[in-house]
Amino acid sequence: MIYHYNKDKLFFTEKVKICLFVLCLIMVNVSLLSSCGKRNAQTEVEEGWGETQSITVATDWAGIDFISPEETFVMDDGRTIDLTTYRYRMGEVEALYKGEDYEIVFKKSNRSQEEVLTENNLYSNKWDEELNDITVHCLGADTDVNIAYFDKGDEHFSVICHIGNNDAGLTKNELYAFLQTAIK
Repeated sequence: MIYHYNKDKLFFTEKVKICLFVLCLIMVNVSLLSSCGKRNAQTEVEEGWGETQSITVATDWAGIDFISPEETFVMDDGRTIDLTTYRYRMGEVEALYKGEDYEIVFKKSNRSQEEVLTENNLYSNKWDEELNDITVHCLGADTDVNIAYFDKGDEHFSVICHIGNNDAGLTKNELYAFLQTAIK
């Protein structure tokens, strides 16, 4: 056999090998970086709360279905609160609503809310309301609701409004209107 040495062909072949090597390095780095991001996001959700504007992202990470009330809610006195973000962690999704001086959190969880919500909060009044054949347990001062929680089958819900602030809460009508779309 006779081999001919072609300097141009050898140079081209070496260039291709170097390009392929660099491309492989880039692909490995991208793969490592994307898996680190996924691991960090999952750790964030397992150890604390993640936050998103997408209900799909929140429910996918939490592993539960969730329907939040309307995006804008009008209080009895005309003030409005708007859905600002969703928070999530394994087994729980929250819809956070904020207004000029109001904040409401609507949560769905795969575990009971009673022990989580009431253990550190003492309110002067505790009572039950009936909404669409569901008993809603309420806590607050006077007749305004700071915390409401209820079960619908094996699903657990809560509404928190100015937790710890006895001077602000939802009226019975506001609570009913807020939950009307969420507990159909």
